Amino acid sequence: MTIFVDSVLTVVMGVASIAVVAWQSHRAEQKRKAEDALVALERGAFAWDEVMKAADKVGRKLLTDFRPDYILTFSGSSGIFSNLVLERTIHGVGLTKRRIYTGQVLDRNAGPRTHSVEGMIEIPIDSGDRWRVLIPQDLAFQKPGRIAVIDDTAVTGGTMAAVKRYFKKRGFSPSDVMTGCMVCDDTIKKRLDGPVDFAVHYIAGEYSMPWGPPW
Repeated sequence: MTIFVDSVLTVVMGVASIAVVAWQSHRAEQKRKAEDALVALERGAFAWDEVMKAADKVGRKLLTDFRPDYILTFSGSSGIFSNLVLERTIHGVGLTKRRIYTGQVLDRNAGPRTHSVEGMIEIPIDSGDRWRVLIPQDLAFQKPGRIAVIDDTAVTGGTMAAVKRYFKKRGFSPSDVMTGCMVCDDTIKKRLDGPVDFAVHYIAGEYSMPWGPPW
């Protein structure tokens, strides 16, 4: 009997030791990831873990809390982040009941200008701005409601400012247009027109996303 009890205790102690080692290894890995993320942030390079956390925060603010009727995202690299926001928030806010639109931000310096894009209209932007902002016609002429505008970054604030101005002229209340992104240039906070309503990170200087620089 004593031998049996000793054997059981030995097995239990062995399992407990393995569990402790596994827990310590897990904690060490979590600590390493947190330290790597901090180093990346200090260097201005965001890791995917930070992108996921930011997507949750933007989704909670612009979709769960704000409850928009319309959602405007943008194609290209911006779409990577906005799609993450939508995917990680879809079950909580019933996005199937919201109208989701995708606009385009085109670089004026990238090549010959296309004066029109089928199904899109170009909205006025700040004079001298490098970008052209196009939004779907169906959204452009919607009746006033609540609209959430999601982007990955805001470098000058020109795109979001243009969207806000356009919908204000269309009869939308300023409080019914909410803009948000993951990273916002620190200088945008000084703009009187307040183009960005919510950002997870405000950064002065250069930085990069997992898919490349924001410009």
